[in-house]
Amino acid sequence: MERSAGGDAPENTESRNTQDHRDEVVRLIARHQREIYLYALGRVHAQEAAEEILQETNVVLCRKCEEYRLGTNFLGWACTVAEFETRKYLQRKKRNAPVFSDIFESGLNMELLAEVENVDHTRELLRECIAALTSEDQSLLKERYTAGATTKSVAAASGRSIDSIYRAMRRIHAALFRCIQRKRAQEG
Repeated sequence: MERSAGGDAPENTESRNTQDHRDEVVRLIARHQREIYLYALGRVHAQEAAEEILQETNVVLCRKCEEYRLGTNFLGWACTVAEFETRKYLQRKKRNAPVFSDIFESGLNMELLAEVENVDHTRELLRECIAALTSEDQSLLKERYTAGATTKSVAAASGRSIDSIYRAMRRIHAALFRCIQRKRAQEG
């Protein structure tokens, strides 16, 4: 058997390159789970359905990993696969989803992909806006979004009424939304 300059058999080098490619695609899949999930959620508006679509998308991405060219837009490729999996899911569930033209769905998918790709930037803006809140508002947000917390449990712990917590959270959410919009407008 001939050996390459590095001492490996040609088949072993090819096998290693294929495995390296697969490993890199698996890393990309893991890195982009949140964005793929958000894309699916934006299409079906149900967490359980989006999770099922994400799992099926992951299976297809792994199965077709050799088709992906490293260095190209992975998230675009993954969301295209997620779109096909969404359509299959909706057909399986026989949902009475409205039927839209291909042009409309294509435009919707492009907008969704742009939003998904923008999640990390929006999260950073949100962090900046939360830092600008009063310490009392920051504390209330932290209490409310602690795992397992409910508006009722936060109200009971703080000695406030449920209605006052709802009003405060609406006010805080509105302030955060305005802050993010203002920061986006300043960016151009």
